Amino acid sequence: MSTQILIVEDDLYFAGILRDYLEYLGYAVEVASDGQAGLDTWMRLRPDILLSDVLLPRLNGLELAARVKAEAPAVPVILMSAVYKDAEEIQANLRQCGADDYLIKPFDLPDLREKLRGLTTAPASQDMQTDPGLQVVPYLADTKVPKEGRVDAGFLAPLLLALRARNHTGVLALRDGARWKDIVLLNGRPVWADGSDDHDRLGTMLLEQGSITQAQFEAAVTTMQERRIAFGTALTELRLLTATELYSQLRRLVLRRVVAAFAWTHGEWTLGSIFPRQSSSFEVPALRAVLRGLLAHGDHAAMRRELEPHGSRYVIPTGRFGTDWAELKDDPAVSALGPFVSGMRTLDTLRGLEVVEAADLEVLAWVLFRAGSIGFAESPQTGMREQPSLTMSRAPAPDQTLTDIGEQIIRAWLSLWQANYFDIFALDPNADEATVRAALEQPLLSWDAESLPENLPGDIRQKAKALCAWIAEARHTLADPGRRDAYSSRLDEGLTGLYRRIETADVAEASMFFQLGKGFMQNRDFSEAKRSFSRAVERCPDSAEYLAYLGYASYRKGGGTPSAALDARDRLDQALQFDPHFAMAWFFRGVIARDQKEYRDAVEAFDKALQYDPGFEPARRSLQQVQQLDQGTRGPLNRGR
Repeated sequence: MSTQILIVEDDLYFAGILRDYLEYLGYAVEVASDGQAGLDTWMRLRPDILLSDVLLPRLNGLELAARVKAEAPAVPVILMSAVYKDAEEIQANLRQCGADDYLIKPFDLPDLREKLRGLTTAPASQDMQTDPGLQVVPYLADTKVPKEGRVDAGFLAPLLLALRARNHTGVLALRDGARWKDIVLLNGRPVWADGSDDHDRLGTMLLEQGSITQAQFEAAVTTMQERRIAFGTALTELRLLTATELYSQLRRLVLRRVVAAFAWTHGEWTLGSIFPRQSSSFEVPALRAVLRGLLAHGDHAAMRRELEPHGSRYVIPTGRFGTDWAELKDDPAVSALGPFVSGMRTLDTLRGLEVVEAADLEVLAWVLFRAGSIGFAESPQTGMREQPSLTMSRAPAPDQTLTDIGEQIIRAWLSLWQANYFDIFALDPNADEATVRAALEQPLLSWDAESLPENLPGDIRQKAKALCAWIAEARHTLADPGRRDAYSSRLDEGLTGLYRRIETADVAEASMFFQLGKGFMQNRDFSEAKRSFSRAVERCPDSAEYLAYLGYASYRKGGGTPSAALDARDRLDQALQFDPHFAMAWFFRGVIARDQKEYRDAVEAFDKALQYDPGFEPARRSLQQVQQLDQGTRGPLNRGR
């Protein structure tokens, strides 16, 4: 009989990860979402091991552990906490409740495995749930993850899946000249991302999806300049978005930024193993990010070739399928397929059913196979156990209203999480002791982590707990003059939050002018477009994107003359110095060369654009056009293309 573990964790997403991992190792797992439910479950089942969070509703983890130990002193108890990290506090907690061990969140799941091995004999792993004798083809992933490598068109999906499987925490950094992208991961999930491209900006995304107007964008930029606040904060203060809506949009922005990284085809990447202390946290499911990235930028033909040997085999869900599908089931591109992955249909049959688009099915099957969520068998799986279902916490939709306490938590978290300690309490670093004491005595929150409502989503609950711990740490630091002085001297290290630090007024204003310029371009008002792009470049002079558009707008404003073409090429050359792989700059060069009847130069430029962005259809059509034009004037050209 398998060793039984009771997990008591109110963050349902994290509880799902733990359950999936421990079942993968071969343990029998039960989950409870609060301390009282955990105690009731333990009294009913008497499991072999208790794994519990410390801060829980109704009955906290210390009290739960103490009651379990009073009933059964020999039962191993492991506590988990993201709040109590100090060694003395940990030992005090262990002494108070009698628990056997302690894990500080975030932790690597292999660390949990080792602690369990130290307390009991770990069972054999049982990944595939299959009939006896059924030969299933699983995907055998490489367990080693390199720390650096070269960027190519297909590198990111396997890498993110490997980092998800290993629950990696750290920063994946992509670099290509001046172009950059950072993806912050916590236990294998992207929680923050940023980059140098304009589509990495919050305002750009909100404009494109129609969440705000251009006039509202401009008003928010003016407010952030006048008040010296973040762009997101300006949106909430102007009542353009509620705090709940802003939180949801920021999670959408992180997903958008990760998906955009799938378009990278050149550069270098490095992988760190340290979670930035000042990082914002807007979690997105890793599988959904991979799926969306591959749907937008993946090599569908390559994925089809990899799945080709399995076309006539039956699609067998593994023990992970239920949890993994919870990350994907709300995606409209693939949601209808879930009930059909039953072990009774071949991949070809699923294609024939046309439940989802054929191209989307290829991507989804590839992702699930590479993630270990499905395998393939020569025979159908009969009499299989029902796959475990798991309700995962997810971000509220923009039109979804949280309780008042939920809105208050999000608003406080957006404004205070990882903020400068002095700013949290509205203190000047040089304030006298009496002023500091008076400020620290003031309550900042209208709620506390121990009395949150039970219906609060797990991710919001975790943020509430983390914010309480952050404020407590700030109060503890500022209360002591020595610690306060030491903290003040370290402020230049950027301890004000990754989101607030990067989303500066200049960046937001440059993005605003860039979006204005593109609007003028669409209306063929090249004079105003050039003026707007010039303002964007003034604020972000090292942006290849802004420089390239400025060059092309200048060319159009100049009437397409040879002199205007010469000036535009100078701008485009500057852009390509910052980012030699920027496909749009090469496209603009191709258009200018085509207009000047320099067809061979145009062919080379459009070819470069396609080399750096294989899905750039306007460049593909333009390449075919100039090839025909050149053949008509100079004879056959590049017959092998």
